[in-house]
Amino acid sequence: MRLNQGSQASANTGSSASRSSTLLSDVLTLWSFLLKDRPGRILLLLLVIVVAALLEMAMLAAVVPLVSVLMDSQMVEQGAAGSSAPLLGLFGQLSQSTLLGLVVVVVALSAFSRVLVLRMSTEYALAIGMQFQTGYFRIVLNRDYEHVVNQSSSENVSLITQKVQLVIVNYILGVLTTLASVVSGIGVVIVLIWFSKPVVLFALLALAASYVVIARFTRGRLKRYGSDLQMYNPKKIQSIQEGLGGIRDVVMAGNQEQFVDRFAHAARRVETANARIVFYNSVPKPILEALGIGSIAGIAWAAQQGNFSGANLLPLLGVFALGMLRLLPYMQQIFSQWTRLVSGHPVLAELLNELDGFSALAEQDDQLHVTAAIPFNESIALQHVGFSYKNVSTPVLSDIDLTINKGEYIGIVGPTGSGKSTLVDMLMGLLPPSTGLVAIDGQPLNADNRAQWRKRVAHVPQKLFLTQGTIAENIAFGVSAESIDMDRIEQCSRHAHLHEFILGLPAGYETQVGEDGVRLSGGQRQRIGLARALYSDCDVLVLDEATNALDNATELAVVDELLSLDRGYTLIAIAHNLRTVAQCHRIVVVGEGSARWQG
Repeated sequence: MRLNQGSQASANTGSSASRSSTLLSDVLTLWSFLLKDRPGRILLLLLVIVVAALLEMAMLAAVVPLVSVLMDSQMVEQGAAGSSAPLLGLFGQLSQSTLLGLVVVVVALSAFSRVLVLRMSTEYALAIGMQFQTGYFRIVLNRDYEHVVNQSSSENVSLITQKVQLVIVNYILGVLTTLASVVSGIGVVIVLIWFSKPVVLFALLALAASYVVIARFTRGRLKRYGSDLQMYNPKKIQSIQEGLGGIRDVVMAGNQEQFVDRFAHAARRVETANARIVFYNSVPKPILEALGIGSIAGIAWAAQQGNFSGANLLPLLGVFALGMLRLLPYMQQIFSQWTRLVSGHPVLAELLNELDGFSALAEQDDQLHVTAAIPFNESIALQHVGFSYKNVSTPVLSDIDLTINKGEYIGIVGPTGSGKSTLVDMLMGLLPPSTGLVAIDGQPLNADNRAQWRKRVAHVPQKLFLTQGTIAENIAFGVSAESIDMDRIEQCSRHAHLHEFILGLPAGYETQVGEDGVRLSGGQRQRIGLARALYSDCDVLVLDEATNALDNATELAVVDELLSLDRGYTLIAIAHNLRTVAQCHRIVVVGEGSARWQG
């Protein structure tokens, strides 16, 4: 299964309407993706599981002749009664030491095979887990911009980390280990029934009936607690993100306890759900252990009433006790996995909503990367453009016709909420127009080329996002440390009037900026944003209130520097302050759903 990025249109499928499904159908859907991707590895694992089950049967079946021969070496010659006689005839010709050595070899091989199954299962789940988490992260990053900004980041963090991890543990590793338990358990049951069908069948049916009763009692509760985990895990993350992200405001307002209370409420629901799931997961074990011991006593009593001699009874009880010792953990593993499947179903259904778009995304990935770059030599044109947000009847903008020539410095002004940012988002290719089109040199932007156009545009926001790294790493945003061109970093910093400031720092360009740039002033952040935009090798610079933290002299110097560069940047500045757009060639006034040239 390839979880790759795709076009904007395809990414929209990631959060489509929720699917109506059952637990079984969702598990089968998930595994249909996995089987398509790694069928050879799954088949090899299944083969090892079957071999492990056969070795388990051989180990258990060898107990009776071993115990019998050790008790009385003459039993074979006397013709022992019961279903163990064929085994006695087969192994009775061997010496006690040889038979013991053979059993030891079988036990060792059985243990090795079970360890191998565990190793292969965990490695497979690890590989799939990495693929899933990377794929979901790619899907989130490549969704359409409007969807991303309207979705909680805490929900995305929970989806990519906790929820995907839950599915990996429950529905991949858990299903594999449970499959091994089922196959091995069936082998144990076959051996036990072979030795004494009536009494063993009764004991096994009693154990199975106990699990069924407990499962029917707990199913509804497990679903409810699973829904609590799905709902309140993101709320925990949200409380942490908001409390720490706005720590200055939180401290100033003195409302730390409000964030603590929100976190505590969500954490309480999560931990209560986890505790109850663990309880229902474990509750059958002591009950079934008691039933197992009772079954051994019952079999001993039933055997005494039948035709078993004391010599034959002891091997039978030995193999049954050993069988129960092996079978009960398998049954508990199967039940535990069932509880995890039921409680985790809400999360699985949510992730499968995302999986619905993976196939289309994978198919379009290669096409996306070979799309030719859009030439930009003349103009950006908005032709009868309008935009309406989803589920909002009133359009933000309507019937706008604007043409911006390459190399111009354009100012966009208007009151708060007038649609300035929406207009610029369409110019940058972040939002597709609801009506009309945006064209570059006459070529309309669409789902196939919009990503290529965005590479030609750099956006400098009012409040720049900074990573917890060095100044150089923040200027070369998204570039690996070993690929950073320091000469170019210095050149872009000079253009942004930042170089002298950086040279005055103890570590220069290697100075750590702190989490989200906590060690920098507003003006220093904005100049890092300008240097970052220039480093991106763009043709269009969009300044979104990007110089309002600079003093007048620095702002004028920065704009003059940008306009004088040989690159011939097209500058688009969003501003509330007319001082910021005083040097513009032309000004667009936005308001009341329209945008027009000033004057």
